Amino acid sequence: DTRIESNIHTKGSQKTKNMAIKPSSSSSSSKKASSTQSVKMPKMPQMPSMPHMPQMPQMPQMPSMPSMPHMPHINQISPISIPTPKSPIKSLHELTEQISELLHLNTHHHHHHQGHGSDSRNHVVDPSHHDKNQVPGTSTRTTEIAVIFGKRLQRDQMTVEYGNRVVSLIRLIRAGEYKPDVICFTGGVDEGSFVSQASAGYLFFRSMCEQLDIDLSNIHFFLEDSETLSRQSLLSIVENVEEHLGSDFTRDCHFTLISSDYHVFRMQEVHRLSPRQSMLTALERHGSTYSFLFAFYPFCVSKDPAVSFRGRVMILANELSIILVDINAALRDRSFFNVENVTRLKTTLHKLREMDRLAHGAMTSPQLKFSTDMRLCFRVLEESIYAVREAIKLIVPSESSPVTTTEAGNLKKAKRLLSFTMHELRNNMDPDRPILPQDWEDTVAEITKTSPMKAKAAAAA
Repeated sequence: DTRIESNIHTKGSQKTKNMAIKPSSSSSSSKKASSTQSVKMPKMPQMPSMPHMPQMPQMPQMPSMPSMPHMPHINQISPISIPTPKSPIKSLHELTEQISELLHLNTHHHHHHQGHGSDSRNHVVDPSHHDKNQVPGTSTRTTEIAVIFGKRLQRDQMTVEYGNRVVSLIRLIRAGEYKPDVICFTGGVDEGSFVSQASAGYLFFRSMCEQLDIDLSNIHFFLEDSETLSRQSLLSIVENVEEHLGSDFTRDCHFTLISSDYHVFRMQEVHRLSPRQSMLTALERHGSTYSFLFAFYPFCVSKDPAVSFRGRVMILANELSIILVDINAALRDRSFFNVENVTRLKTTLHKLREMDRLAHGAMTSPQLKFSTDMRLCFRVLEESIYAVREAIKLIVPSESSPVTTTEAGNLKKAKRLLSFTMHELRNNMDPDRPILPQDWEDTVAEITKTSPMKAKAAAAA
């Protein structure tokens, strides 16, 4: 019986397996398999409950942090808007233009925070960090050196403009505002002359001080008459001072540079745009300080229309000399021509054309009459306009692009054109003239009539 039951139980298990695989098997077989597998499982014992855990003490409430103030959007607080290129940079020129624009924006932002309302170029910048409001001669330096830049003589005679430079120094010395230790006169012998500019200026200064009874004791004089260019003259002065007194003495010197107002402006512009070509770089390199003494240029405000006209043309010639220095720097140092000087050149051309129209209109206008024959001036102006226009075409080949040329050939041609223009303007348009005896007497009478206190106030003004 036991064997029979085991066989039946085994067969029933096999049938159950077959039923799980084949659901279409007979119902009787499924009932037998279900009755065979209905075995009750023993009940699992219940797990003991976990002991009750004590409740954690409640943490004290942290004080609430003060709310942060509302911050504006980054676009609202950005001081400047940095331009983003609309297209990838394709050339070095485009990169340079974007960098220049960023530098311009940053410079403008800097001046805005400092409270400057006008362009920095309208202010006199002294790279030597010397107070521009300080009267010459009051520097804490141990030795004061005054440098009077010469002016081309006319028939070996002092001119009105050159005399104004010398008289500007005489006024300060007489007023007690300035007593230099050394006075330097610059300028060599011009073509066709027998007297150097430095010698003529020194003799004029000596004679005027003698007549005005000005004490010149303990003042040393130095004449630099080997060079006619202002830059070379100043370099020679610095070298001679260093040679005779030593480099330590040069660092203890303060130079007061005396010249006409337009000439001083040219020195500052050249130093700003082309520092390697600047005469002021030599002073900074030796550790000396410097300041400027302006001499008034009288011809632009002359009552004579012809003199006033020529004086204004000479101011335009001074602008061309700044551009010539930049061209020389580009050729010598293989540097780029300054874009600012391109604008200066175009502005000068525009003003020359205006002067030409004014001169031709004066021939028919009853309100403006020239006392002298201006036909030579007309010819010089027309030649100058042509030369400047051709120089612009050489420096800026394309009118639609501000890119300046880097070809040495074009720069040399532009240099020749502008040099010719400068030569013609200086030889034919300069209104300067020799000092006449009446000019001498008027100057002495004016200085004598002014008391030292009045002279002091006039010098301060």
